[in-house]
Amino acid sequence: MTHWIVDLMMHSLLLSFIVASGITLIYRQSKKEKRQRTLHVFLFAFYLCNLFYITVIREGFFSNESGIINYIPFYHMFENYRYAALQYPLQSFMYLIYNIMGNIIWFMPFGYMLHHFVNRINVKRVILYSFMLSFYIELGQYVLRVGISDIDDIILNTLGGLLGYLLYRWLHTERKKDEH
Repeated sequence: MTHWIVDLMMHSLLLSFIVASGITLIYRQSKKEKRQRTLHVFLFAFYLCNLFYITVIREGFFSNESGIINYIPFYHMFENYRYAALQYPLQSFMYLIYNIMGNIIWFMPFGYMLHHFVNRINVKRVILYSFMLSFYIELGQYVLRVGISDIDDIILNTLGGLLGYLLYRWLHTERKKDEH
């Protein structure tokens, strides 16, 4: 378990550094960027690399040869829970909570940081971009036969992106109130 976390962090850090360096160089060619902007780019790249690793690369390519797609919202999630709960009630409940909360929490940073990269960001755009990123992850999982492509993940990820954005808006509003 520990080696998996170390591998994740090392791969993500290296890939994030490379991606962020490239993006930073492009930005600096057109105009001078502040250190804060560079930090935002790096953190966003680091986050996206971790997200990609956890959702697509983690299990290895072609680990799920069947190419399963769950297209009925929440049916398979609760059906699997109901079946597993007969033998392992606590473990299946914890897995259900982890599945729901994990999908939401993994996308909250996306919604939270999106305002740094999208002009005139609003709720509709956050929902659209969160949906699109989640859809492309699920499509990647299907094409590469990694995990199960699931409509539940798209719904919960989109909700996570929205909650992250709303958290940013709330914190930003509170900070402005404190300044006055």
